[in-house]
Amino acid sequence: MEKKFINARIKELRKSLKLNQTEFGARIGLKTSAMSKMEQEGSPITEQSITLICEKFNVRRDWLTEGTGEMLQETEDTLFASFVERYHLSPDDQILARYLLQLTSEERQMVIRHIMEVSELLRKGRAMAAMHDQGLSLEEQEAAEIAAVREKYRAMKDDGTAPANVSNSDTPAPAEVLNPEIERKAGQYRAKLYAQDKTRQILSGSDNTATTSTNEKSRP
Repeated sequence: MEKKFINARIKELRKSLKLNQTEFGARIGLKTSAMSKMEQEGSPITEQSITLICEKFNVRRDWLTEGTGEMLQETEDTLFASFVERYHLSPDDQILARYLLQLTSEERQMVIRHIMEVSELLRKGRAMAAMHDQGLSLEEQEAAEIAAVREKYRAMKDDGTAPANVSNSDTPAPAEVLNPEIERKAGQYRAKLYAQDKTRQILSGSDNTATTSTNEKSRP
């Protein structure tokens, strides 16, 4: 096997890895003096040393022995390391990324849907908390939610992405705005608000006939 220039390539590899001769030699079981000799042009390189260098440093054998192709082989670890470096992933980010990469495509979609659902719940929770802090009644909270839906679909109508059942009116009625699925979810949301409002009344001791009568009107 032709060993011409292999010494220079070993030195090039070592420098690319930012290792000194002692550190590089320790990885393949050689002392510093042996490493120094290995990098001298014309010094013979054993097959064992070639194999160890390729295995320990993920080097392509063709590059090391013949100088052809790329220096390093691409493995899952090297590709992931490049990914980490490019996107500046923290240790926690890396754990999550490795977990997702180990899942099937279907499993990843399930995780993503779950994350989106949790995100939406958190958004609604923050919105409800803000409205509660403002002292809004149940009816006012419902009105605010409907107004938000109207605004959303009005924007969708403007850019041509609204469902076909949305009217051309500037102030569409809720029945026109909500498609069946959204209307079902809105009903569930109103029921939840009603239950929460009743619970607050009971806990605060303010649940009386008059209040009950008023809130019965808002029962979904």
